[in-house]
Amino acid sequence: MTDALKQARKALARGAADETLVLLWHELEAARLAGDERALRTIERLAGQVAGEGDEGQQREAERLLETVRGAVPAQGGAQPATLQLDGEVHQAGEQIEPADVADGELVGKSGFPIGTLVWVLLIAAVVLINLIGQDR
Repeated sequence: MTDALKQARKALARGAADETLVLLWHELEAARLAGDERALRTIERLAGQVAGEGDEGQQREAERLLETVRGAVPAQGGAQPATLQLDGEVHQAGEQIEPADVADGELVGKSGFPIGTLVWVLLIAAVVLINLIGQDR
């Protein structure tokens, strides 16, 4: 049993259900990733005690923890490390920018003029124009 689970058990014995839940949530991810079924069962048992003894908010949080623990343990028994359970595919997303459209890391238009520079020039011109109009009033 890990130190965090021992601390959670002691916190529950003291009546500190909130502290127990925090410790159990923290330990859940480590146990799930390691595939430690014994630790997951201990977390489930302690969360069940909080669900039975805690106040309404603590009971809701303990039930949410119990649902998560039950989802982490396969029905066939024998928890596998989470990395073995993941099947995923990687796909490229977004729009491919042609190398001709990039100059020194900045997007350029068809004329070869950097678009970012044009935006800054227009922004500065707008600020100057607004200041000139403000001074005339």
